Amino acid sequence: MAMNTNGFTPDYNPGGCLAGNNDDAWAYFTAITSQTQVQYEITGCQGFLCGLFVTAILHVFEGNCGAPVALGCNISGLGIGNDATVTIP
Repeated sequence: MAMNTNGFTPDYNPGGCLAGNNDDAWAYFTAITSQTQVQYEITGCQGFLCGLFVTAILHVFEGNCGAPVALGCNISGLGIGNDATVTIP
């Protein structure tokens, strides 16, 4: 699944992993095994900070939107073209 953050808004502060109201995107999936690995890659950036740093924070939750339960998170300060992983127990 591919996304970009153009037009995203700071909707939710999940706590942990550099908590804060940042530009949020939401997606969902249903795991088909007891252990699921979510991998993501930063493929580009826009704006004046593009050459300074690029950070993506992936939070994984279970439950419903009204009461999400955090399962894990990962901070990618790796820059464009690198990837990071969150393993969900």
